[in-house]
Amino acid sequence: MKHFFRKNQIIVTALALMIAAAGYINYTYNLDEKDLAAKAVGDKEEETMETAVSLTEDEIFVDEEADADMGDESAGETVLTNSSSVTVNRAAELKLSREQTRAANKATLTEVISNTALSEAEKTAAVEELAKMTDISEREAACELLLESKGFTEAVVSITDNSADVIVNMTELTDAQRAQIEDVVRRKGDITPENIVISTMN
Repeated sequence: MKHFFRKNQIIVTALALMIAAAGYINYTYNLDEKDLAAKAVGDKEEETMETAVSLTEDEIFVDEEADADMGDESAGETVLTNSSSVTVNRAAELKLSREQTRAANKATLTEVISNTALSEAEKTAAVEELAKMTDISEREAACELLLESKGFTEAVVSITDNSADVIVNMTELTDAQRAQIEDVVRRKGDITPENIVISTMN
C-alpha cells in the first residue's frame, strides 16, 4: 500500500513538472512571437516613415525646381506680353480718340446739312467739310495699312489740313526707316515730307 502511494506521488509530481515545463515553454514562445511581431511592426513603420520622408524631400526638390523654372520663364513671358499689350492698347486708344472726335464732328455737320433754317451756303460748307473729313479718314487708313505691310505695326497716322503726325510702335528709328515712313505718308496721305512729324510710341 505504501509502495503504491509513493508510485502515484511520483507520477503526479512528474505530471506537474511536465505541465509546468509546457507552460514555461508556451509562455516563452508567446513572448518570442510578440517580440518578433513588435519588431516587424516597428521595422515596417520605420521603413514607411523613411519612404515618406524620402518622397517628401524628392517632391519638395522637384517642386522647387519646377517653381524656379516656371518663375524664370513666366517672368520673361509676362514682361513681353505686358509690353505688347500696353503698346496695342495705346495704339487702340489713340485711334479710338481720333474716331470719336471725328464722329462728333460728322454728327454736327450732318445736323447743319439737315437744318432747314440755315442758308444754302452754310449747308454747302458743311457738305464740303464732311467730304474733306471722309477723304482724310481714307488717307489715314491707307497710310496705316501700307505702313503695317512694311513692318510698322500699330502705327497711328493723324492728318490735319496739310500736315500729318505719325506714331510708330518702336523705341527708336533709323534714318532709313524715317525715310520709308515719310515716303508712305507722302504717297498715300498726300503730305509733303517737311510737314510730317514722326514719333515713337515707346
